[in-house]
Amino acid sequence: MLRECLERVIIRDANLPPSINEYSEVFAGYIRAILIDIFSGYDNQVLYKKSRNIMAFFTPIRLVRNTRLLIGVTNSVA
Repeated sequence: MLRECLERVIIRDANLPPSINEYSEVFAGYIRAILIDIFSGYDNQVLYKKSRNIMAFFTPIRLVRNTRLLIGVTNSVA
């Protein structure tokens, strides 16, 4: 019952990312294309500064405060 209700509201495959092959073809033949990180900023969203402490967590090494949300957290590709 709950699943059926949610499926009425959820838009599947919304905001599909472009194919990485199509995107990288733009740089074909460029010598310095290897220096470009084609994934930079592609799969994350900036986290509001006041929310960073809420998203912080401890690791065995240190405290980690995220400054960005990964795409899986921000309603991504299904």
